[in-house]
Amino acid sequence: VLEEIFRNHKWIARYRVKKTLVCNPYCPPSIAVHLLKFLLLNDLREIIQIEDLHLAVKEAAYQLLAERSGKAD
Repeated sequence: VLEEIFRNHKWIARYRVKKTLVCNPYCPPSIAVHLLKFLLLNDLREIIQIEDLHLAVKEAAYQLLAERSGKAD
């Protein structure tokens, strides 16, 4: 179901849908990581704090946050 939502242009065009997919621990990590680039800094900060998310999603969010805030390692 989550992949179908991701593929549906009507739904994925909405910011809240993107964020909800990324925050869903059952969303495939490849989809969640792809959607991270569309999220705002505050939402990236929130995602890093979600314990149940896949480590790859959290690491990608942290890296993107660091790049956008000018603090890339």
